[in-house]
Amino acid sequence: MYVCAGTRVLAIEAHGGRVRWQFEAPAVFLSPPAFAPGPAVTGGGVYVADYHGAVWALDAEDGRDRWRIATEARSSVDPVLVAGGLVHVASGNGMYTLNAVHGTPAWRFQAGGDIVGAPVASGDLLHFGSADNCLYTLSASGGQLRWKLLTGGAVTGSPVVRGGVVYACSGDRCVYALDAKEGTGTQSAQGRG
Repeated sequence: MYVCAGTRVLAIEAHGGRVRWQFEAPAVFLSPPAFAPGPAVTGGGVYVADYHGAVWALDAEDGRDRWRIATEARSSVDPVLVAGGLVHVASGNGMYTLNAVHGTPAWRFQAGGDIVGAPVASGDLLHFGSADNCLYTLSASGGQLRWKLLTGGAVTGSPVVRGGVVYACSGDRCVYALDAKEGTGTQSAQGRG
């Protein structure tokens, strides 16, 4: 199991609690680490982002720093997302996507406001919300905008994808249920009271 504690990332044995390794960084980690199974040569490892916006890839076996890249400063406590050999991280209003093996930038997308919540992947689609009242869906591999929906308030939290439908909550007290590929559909529920 992997945990962040201040400026440290710890690998802890689930049975017994022994610390296998510890990694120390110069800045505080605000979010939990993301683990991708497999060897480092295929993108496996532990991925974290600090509050300065640095994204770190650590070797899951020994905690060795494999690579680090700077993005925008983060105030978010949401974890990075590792999917399909890519690392997706929101920093400010930018969505950064990096190659999980080498850390090289794959693409960057600018939303109209700060990105809220962690992104969620569904096939080659990446969904996330923003304080600009929009739900965005991009090509996960290329970063092209597939569709976006303007809601009546800031999108709050992380979207969820089930059965080809993406669900997102908005500050307008609505839950939106949309076809994940096309962005078509209507709000599914409105808050009361």
